[in-house]
Amino acid sequence: MTTPNGSILGSAIESDLVERGSRVQGGKLLEQAGATFEIARQHKESLEGVLPQGLLEEGEAARQEVEAGIQSRENVAAETKDAKREQDSALKSGRRWGRQVVALARMVIAVGLSVPDALTKLGRSWRKVSTALEAFARAIGLLKENAEKFKAFPLYNMVVNEGETLAARLALVDATQEAKRISELPEAVRRYYLAKGKLLAVVRIVTEAGRAAFAGDRKTAKRFTLSILQRRGRKGKDEAPSTPEPQPNPV
Repeated sequence: MTTPNGSILGSAIESDLVERGSRVQGGKLLEQAGATFEIARQHKESLEGVLPQGLLEEGEAARQEVEAGIQSRENVAAETKDAKREQDSALKSGRRWGRQVVALARMVIAVGLSVPDALTKLGRSWRKVSTALEAFARAIGLLKENAEKFKAFPLYNMVVNEGETLAARLALVDATQEAKRISELPEAVRRYYLAKGKLLAVVRIVTEAGRAAFAGDRKTAKRFTLSILQRRGRKGKDEAPSTPEPQPNPV
């Protein structure tokens, strides 16, 4: 899929679009695009002065390519695999570190001092890279903010130092594996992800354009939403099975 000359997406880095496209379900994206483009058509005149020229046409072209690509079992299999991808070793170390933080916090509580509740339980943040990185930053920040309560325990310095090291390692592993994964994608899957990345970008631009165009009309502005993409626990309309049978690479 080529980007037309003068397109607003022409300045985007292709690998970034591929990476973003790899993280969204094709069926759910198609459903969101359908809803977003329909609202945009209803308010075409109001959006003309806000949207880049030709953007909706480019979005429609990307939508058609995603629709065609989702029929490929190879694409859906890759999509499912990528959605479940985790950096297991680094995350395992993160969970171990999190348990040490909890133990340290409970030592302080045993003395009779209060500590932030977030340090007293492991939680679910350590199951995914993105949330684990946030959990590292949050926990290390809270440990440093409450250093006066913790520093009497030798475990404190060890936990803070190791936490900073593990967080840096996890971020590096995530970036390295992500770059390797994108570079090794089969060409057909890469084209599919690129189309999804472009469609996602157009949908987001149209959504924000609608909110800007109707900044004084909250009722209409609220119609420009990404609620379909943001909902959890449901597959998009016509989403293919998550465990398809293998199929030869499409031409």
